[in-house]
Amino acid sequence: MNLQKARQELVEIGKRLYAKGFVAANDGNISVRLDKDRFLLTPTGVSKGFMKAEEMVVLYFDDRKTPAKSQASSEAAMHRQLYLSRADVQSVCHAHPPYATAFAAAGILLPGNVLSEAAAALGKVVLLDYAAPGSEQLAELLRRNLNRSVAFLLANHGALTLGATPMQAYFRMETLEHSARIIHLAGGLGQIRTLSAEQVKALQPAKFPFKEQLTKATPQRITLDPALKKAAVKEPVSSDLVNEITKEILKQLKKNK
Repeated sequence: MNLQKARQELVEIGKRLYAKGFVAANDGNISVRLDKDRFLLTPTGVSKGFMKAEEMVVLYFDDRKTPAKSQASSEAAMHRQLYLSRADVQSVCHAHPPYATAFAAAGILLPGNVLSEAAAALGKVVLLDYAAPGSEQLAELLRRNLNRSVAFLLANHGALTLGATPMQAYFRMETLEHSARIIHLAGGLGQIRTLSAEQVKALQPAKFPFKEQLTKATPQRITLDPALKKAAVKEPVSSDLVNEITKEILKQLKKNK
């Protein structure tokens, strides 16, 4: 990818992440593969909403060529490992969107067969164990699981999406967070229905590389304890009741992961 265009795209995506509340302060990082030797990464210590094109940092896949005083994000090792492990990945987006990150912090797998659009765009969402941000352990954990999905929840950390372009990686992050929020809200309504294998198979076969993962999932209809369900129909519904309902739905999802 052209270097100047890549710089501008990362700046634009950073603004979108910040505007949507997917990152706070200096959180998150975005990268794009430039060629067979290099990739471009956002800088450390700079809010994603206020980055400048010239602040983007060029890094080498051969780390020995990277300047010792590089101002790249501390997550450089993670991005490098992703590109070295999957030739089809051209861009990586890492952020902390609140709803998706809440699932990651709770250790609850985000079901991939609830929303048709999310199923088609993401396939199965993989939940990874905790590893310290910026560590080689995180890079290795991703390397071992990389071919399982294009969307990952990082326990007690955040979310990661991959794409053929920076904008595709970013849009997958949007889809991931939108899906997490809807599932959370559906839990408050009392039940979550998942798509059947037949329904999943009918989704855009040419654009759905991870469909096989979801067709193996068992359809679920998660319902509430009768006492909570009875209380839920009364008006007004208190925030405490919504919280109790959501906790039960998430507990049942965790059992079925």
